[in-house]
Amino acid sequence: MSNTLRSMPHPPSPRKPETTRQGTRQSPQQASHELKIEELRLKYQLYAKINDSGRVVLWILSSAIPLLVIAQIAEQIAGKETNLTASLSVTISIAIVFSAGWAITARRSHERKREIDRLRSRNDGLERILTQLRLEIAGSSQQPEPA
Repeated sequence: MSNTLRSMPHPPSPRKPETTRQGTRQSPQQASHELKIEELRLKYQLYAKINDSGRVVLWILSSAIPLLVIAQIAEQIAGKETNLTASLSVTISIAIVFSAGWAITARRSHERKREIDRLRSRNDGLERILTQLRLEIAGSSQQPEPA
C-alpha cells in the first residue's frame, strides 16, 4: 500500500460501478452484485458527507472555545492595567496555527481523494479497453476462417 493511502484520514471512496454496454449481456447474478455495490457506495458517500460535516462543526466549536475564554477574561480585567496582552496574543496565535493546520490537512486530503478518483477512472477505462480486446480476440478465434 502506498504512503498516500496510509496517511489518509479515511479510506478512499469506493469505485463507481461500470455501466453496461450495448451488445453485452449481464447475468442476473452480476446485475444484483452491481446493485449491491452501488448501494454500498451510496451509503459510504452518505457516511463520508456526514463525517466531513461533523468535522467542520467540531472545528468551528473548538475554535470558539479559546475566544469565549478570552472574552470572559477581558470582561474581568476591563479598565484595569495588566500585562496580559502577551498571553492573549499567544493563545490567539496558537488557535490560528491549529486552524491553518486543519485547513492544510483538509486540502491535502481532498487533493489525494481527487487523484485517486482520477486514477481509478483511468484504470476503469483501461480495463474496458482490455475487455473489448479480449472479446474481439475471442470473437475472431470462434469464427471459422474462409478456405
